[in-house]
Amino acid sequence: EASTGVSGAMGSAVSAAGASRLPGTLRALNAIQLCLSCAPRLFRAAADDFACELPAPAMAAVTAELEIARRVEVTLATALTAGLQQLAASIHPRLKPRLDAFRDRSYLLQSDEALATAETASFVSPLLAEMSGALSALQPGLNEPNAQALLLLLVAHCADRIEALLLLKKVDIFGALQLERDVRALGQRLSALTSRSVRE
Repeated sequence: EASTGVSGAMGSAVSAAGASRLPGTLRALNAIQLCLSCAPRLFRAAADDFACELPAPAMAAVTAELEIARRVEVTLATALTAGLQQLAASIHPRLKPRLDAFRDRSYLLQSDEALATAETASFVSPLLAEMSGALSALQPGLNEPNAQALLLLLVAHCADRIEALLLLKKVDIFGALQLERDVRALGQRLSALTSRSVRE
């Protein structure tokens, strides 16, 4: 119940965050991520300290209490995920027109000339420029782990949308060549934005 309350509150805070509230929301996400990253080490240190100071018969009860206390890690992780998901959702409208460009893109090209024209009108650069701009605006207030997690959420959103649209498309041999170029360009540009593999 505590996990639901914290994650719900974080999601609501991000959803309601305007220009004036966003910096505070980003600081909150950073604080949660830091707590989450430090919690395992702190609990291990506490367990080691208790083991040094208490007799063995007393450690069973202490260990049980520490395990209960460690449930806070689940609460923190849930809250962080909810906050980042809401933050990503707030960026989706910016990406929609760029993804719509892929929706409207034809891969029935029929000739080398049409293939050459399609190469100069790829949807990839505008999409990645929009994503990069959105992330750049947030990164001064968002720590690196959260920025990377947010990027992966946006990548997943775009991948799901592109996959769904691709299933509706007809592709000829020239269009298949262009599609392969678009996919390769998308992977290369995304690799430049993140330190993790986009194939994850």
